[in-house]
Amino acid sequence: MGCLGPCSEAEEVQKFAHDDLGLGDHPAGWANQLENDILVNLNYEYRHKLWVGGNGTRRLGQDLSVGTQVGVGSFATYAEAWLEYRLGWDVPKGFTKLADPPGFGVALDPVYVDPSGPSVTHRTWRPYFNLVVRHRSVDKFAALQSRRTQNGGFYESVISMLATTN
Repeated sequence: MGCLGPCSEAEEVQKFAHDDLGLGDHPAGWANQLENDILVNLNYEYRHKLWVGGNGTRRLGQDLSVGTQVGVGSFATYAEAWLEYRLGWDVPKGFTKLADPPGFGVALDPVYVDPSGPSVTHRTWRPYFNLVVRHRSVDKFAALQSRRTQNGGFYESVISMLATTN
């Protein structure tokens, strides 16, 4: 859950970063900020191990898994599926840590440790590789939708402008 427009406090954060911290010129253009809109999204993610080979502490390991994620709401409507393969030394339990665009992901660390199990000795280095193939289809994304601005103007979405020029 979140909001778009002045209620997000983005103007204050940007002014603090630019003016108070000296990280750039004074920001301009806030009169063109989008109008307030409450954003609510429901995201669901599912992952499943298809195969695990040689996983264990301080050993060469590999695994193969599939995953899917869907989201519906006023922020974004999307569907995604992926296949992930991991290979390396001391591959951790769990799944690949995938970077999600803000708001799309479930935002969980997919490496799980059983709190009632034996203590785990963590290694400093875990040299392993991830190969991930994924496809995402986005039907709606609030940041790209056409809408009114604070000063009475109208923001034309980038996708709409591309469609009219082609």
